[in-house]
Amino acid sequence: INDALSHEIGDRLLVQVGERLRQLAPEPALLARTGGDEFMLLLEHSDAQQAGQLAEHLIEGFQPPIRINQYECFVSPSIGIASSDGRGSASELLKQVDLALYAAKDAGRNCTRFFSQELSAAAERRRQLEQALRRALDEEQFVLHYQAQVNAAGEPEVMEALLRWNSPERGLVPPGEFIPVLEDSGLIIETTRWVFRQACRQARQWREQGHRLRIAVNLSPLDFRQADLAGSLLAILAEEDTPAELLELEITESALLEADEHVQQTLTRLKAAGLPLLLDDFGTGYASLTYLQRFPFDGIKIDREFVAGLPDSEHSVALVRGILTMAAHLGLHVVAEGVENERQAAFLRLNNCPSLQGYHYARPLAARECLLGGVIPPTPALLLPLDG
Repeated sequence: INDALSHEIGDRLLVQVGERLRQLAPEPALLARTGGDEFMLLLEHSDAQQAGQLAEHLIEGFQPPIRINQYECFVSPSIGIASSDGRGSASELLKQVDLALYAAKDAGRNCTRFFSQELSAAAERRRQLEQALRRALDEEQFVLHYQAQVNAAGEPEVMEALLRWNSPERGLVPPGEFIPVLEDSGLIIETTRWVFRQACRQARQWREQGHRLRIAVNLSPLDFRQADLAGSLLAILAEEDTPAELLELEITESALLEADEHVQQTLTRLKAAGLPLLLDDFGTGYASLTYLQRFPFDGIKIDREFVAGLPDSEHSVALVRGILTMAAHLGLHVVAEGVENERQAAFLRLNNCPSLQGYHYARPLAARECLLGGVIPPTPALLLPLDG
């Protein structure tokens, strides 16, 4: 609401939320705004059942929108509940209710979660995982796997760098298990720099071996919160003596949701340095077309959600054809990701999709396996005639 309507409207909404909570809260109860858009109710001499009933009452009470000027603002509360028998400390109680609140947020909006020992155990596992990830950065336990993006002839032109964690205790950890922790902890910023540096080295090595390949690196929304993202990436390019043309950057729409002048300047500077920019997961957000107009993208990646329905789903067919036609008129390169079978690939080739990516062509592999497994074809041998 701050971004869409203004901070003034957002502030007035908070005031109205506080007033509605005051009306809905029982007497006696202590109501406080603890920061941001978080409020807290302290109930004395109440049990868990009463707290749960109050939570349901609050959620129902926020079903009607809050009107501010000409706008109707819809609020979807997430509620965490924790109780104390008086033997624990206040800080312990606050920690418990925070865990319950985060569980409610993870479960979706308009819901309530009670603190439990299971939540505490999960939080401890997450804390240990975060510590292990800090060690992984220090001890270089991360590795990069690469997945090919091929042209219509099936020849690789770009290799997307995908982060993997080769943990001594856990083995090769799937990215879905540790990437969210890297983002929540802020470690993703340092990790992105490591990924970009390794990608520079690998791209330069492949070029020296005669392979004409670029490497695509994903940027996290959190990467754009650092003071000088463009400066740090361009410094790594210079330090590694890697031409910008050997790399490209993929940016998800979520990285642009709070786009401001800083993001605009960052992308413009990276583009000016020669780094191609692609909008990832295109079509899944509400403002993709706006971003194509506002930012200097060179291409888009069609989200796998649309590719999965090809060629049987009429909606997927219409959407993908529309995206390809639009991109051709705008001069944008297109990569279709999530290509799983030949029928999908044939449809995309028939409709002039320039680049395809997915398990149908190659799974993510370590750099050496890309060469040994034939994903990257060998360079032709050079024969020199000898007189003698």
